[in-house]
Amino acid sequence: MTEREKKIHDGLKSIGTEIAAFFQDAIVISKQDIETKPYLLSHLSREIESGLRDVLAVSSLGKIENCETCSRPINQKETHKESILNSLGIKQENELVKKWFSTAKNFHKYAHRHGVWKNPREKIAFGSYWNDFVDVLDYLVGSYYALADRVDSIIKKDPTQEIPVPSGLPT
Repeated sequence: MTEREKKIHDGLKSIGTEIAAFFQDAIVISKQDIETKPYLLSHLSREIESGLRDVLAVSSLGKIENCETCSRPINQKETHKESILNSLGIKQENELVKKWFSTAKNFHKYAHRHGVWKNPREKIAFGSYWNDFVDVLDYLVGSYYALADRVDSIIKKDPTQEIPVPSGLPT
């Protein structure tokens, strides 16, 4: 691992060993010449990205209420971009949000096969998305200051709002 990758790994490890393990394996895969590299990297990236949003974002919607008549949700689910904004503790889109969202929205495209009769995706197909995602991770967890900033944004949340506890932690 490069020094930058080690810092990101350490930052993720301070959040949880599972998310750090996903990143560590993604680093190994990113340096390999294997046919399924884009599929594997995108799957691991999805796990890391959604895990970060789970930890960093406190849902701005609160508990979902269901209609008494039809049992459908009354309030709308938070969008991916709203979850990213919430994770950063900001209201308006900035360059980081744009990069994070434009990268993450493509993970599903590369995670799944595109036709069993077709050739596998090019090994380098996911490369630019992976590099952009590493940039986002570096900003989010690559240093003590990045983690401190994330913790500060969580602390500023409404204390009456329910904060989801990541799986594996005592409730």
